[in-house]
Amino acid sequence: MLATASNSSAFAVLIVVLYFVPTLIASSRKTTNRGSVGFINLFLGWTFIGWWVALGLASSGAATRHKEAPATDPAAPVRLTAEEWATLAAAGPPSKPAGPFDL
Repeated sequence: MLATASNSSAFAVLIVVLYFVPTLIASSRKTTNRGSVGFINLFLGWTFIGWWVALGLASSGAATRHKEAPATDPAAPVRLTAEEWATLAAAGPPSKPAGPFDL
């Protein structure tokens, strides 16, 4: 009896994993539409056609690409030379952009 219970538990886990294969593929590929794949897989995967649609979306979706880190730290303080400070001082404060009610 114990062997039958463990076999049925393993079979149930296998079925659940196979059911969510499209979602697992979309998550591992980090596709841009992985939320849609998960939604379709969860709610329409049982229809078999929904499972194939989710698998197609997971396989054909564009994988996201990681942006490269900037060469410099944008939070680092800006170091200006004396000439740059003089140029900024001569230019004066920035002008105010015209608003919709300015004439």
